[in-house]
Amino acid sequence: MASGEAYVSQVDFPKGSVQNPMSDDELRAKFESLSVPVVGRARAARIADTVVAIEKCPDVGQLMRLTMGRAG
Repeated sequence: MASGEAYVSQVDFPKGSVQNPMSDDELRAKFESLSVPVVGRARAARIADTVVAIEKCPDVGQLMRLTMGRAG
């Protein structure tokens, strides 16, 4: 600062770390903020829904195809 004072901040456990995990809603919002500009809102939602229910996905290729390429 102009007065010579210094302020320091330290985050020991950033959001998303094991010690400070994101909620499901926070994780979904982060995924959407990064994926929607690349693949579009509808495809991003399909990807997220597929991942949430991955145990029921009979063919992981389905998920891989959703993640390939840009939205048209």
